[in-house]
Amino acid sequence: MPEREAVSAVFPGGGTPEEAARRDIPEQEAEFPEFHCFHPLPAWGLYLRHTRNIRLHDVHLDKEAADARPMLFTDDTENLKLEGVEVDGEPLRWG
Repeated sequence: MPEREAVSAVFPGGGTPEEAARRDIPEQEAEFPEFHCFHPLPAWGLYLRHTRNIRLHDVHLDKEAADARPMLFTDDTENLKLEGVEVDGEPLRWG
């Protein structure tokens, strides 16, 4: 299972409701998947597509400005484990 531990990142934020609703992200399989190829994404932090068995542990994500998009957006993702993830300095809570 691919794992990422002890990661901290700060994102600019500023996403709009229109960007949060975006679902037309092209596949672009022949190109190297640099983040700017798909901008804007429907998440301000993590966008996971076609992923299996991902574990994120001790991950801290913050944003510099308010953002209408969620921190996480998944598309065709199976077995995602989030442990000890903090968003804007608070433990990640679902529900």
